[in-house]
Amino acid sequence: MNTSRPRTSRLQFSLRAVLIVLTFTAVAGWWWQKRFRVESTVAQRRVTENGPEVIDFKKTQSMWRQGLDKIVRDGPTTVVDDEGNMISEEEWRQGRRHGVYRRWDDDGELQFDCEFNRGKLVRVGEHKVTDFLNFSETGDSGTGSRILRALYSDADFSYLDQPFGEVIDDIQFTCKIPMLIDTQAFNELGLAVDTPITSSTRGTPLFVALNELLAPLELACAY
Repeated sequence: MNTSRPRTSRLQFSLRAVLIVLTFTAVAGWWWQKRFRVESTVAQRRVTENGPEVIDFKKTQSMWRQGLDKIVRDGPTTVVDDEGNMISEEEWRQGRRHGVYRRWDDDGELQFDCEFNRGKLVRVGEHKVTDFLNFSETGDSGTGSRILRALYSDADFSYLDQPFGEVIDDIQFTCKIPMLIDTQAFNELGLAVDTPITSSTRGTPLFVALNELLAPLELACAY
């Protein structure tokens, strides 16, 4: 008869296997959390000496995985033309604009320079937002805040030889913001409400898109 004491069973493991698992987990976590680039082609209509033309731009976005099922913009986003000239650059942080936004015209001149702080527009050029749009003086802070949100929200529209008046009406209706045409400036330039407009934008802040739309007419948008 065997009277020896029974052995206690113990979980056996390999230190080497544990190190391998930990290393794999660390590498997988780093890979999952690191930024990655997404490149796409953006087609825009431009008014040239030969009339409206469609030009392709290369857009590069820096993306970041937020959790298991959400991907947001985080880092620089740039747009360049087919010759490599910079059209626009901006910074994002965890899905919101955060930092300087710059845009250049076809001649390479700086067209727009503004700044965002966690998705909120805080500066245009040398002016703080509160310098040119003081909601406390408008008497209607709710309307002012709504207009400001619309101005720095992304705009998507496309017009081909559409009358200027109809374009303005459409933008007002779509973006739900009031717009006033300076008729004196219009008359001085020999323009009319039926002047044809050709413009297209996608994923561009509304205040930038409005100025791009007006630039061929030698006009600008006052905020």
